[in-house]
Amino acid sequence: MADPTYDEAMRRIRRMHWLHYPTQAAVMAALVLAASRRTASSGAVNPQIATWPALLLLGAYWWW
Repeated sequence: MADPTYDEAMRRIRRMHWLHYPTQAAVMAALVLAASRRTASSGAVNPQIATWPALLLLGAYWWW
């Protein structure tokens, strides 16, 4: 296929596809930090134990 517009469109799609990964990682990191701050500051006796369900749910979302 020697169509330059096709090649340009394919490069654009590939570039957008690979930009998805760092964007998703940044969103997940922000969600983990927000969730851990929220659950740890909820008045729990042991804040480290309180954060594991939120982190587990976010980790499960990451692999979907």
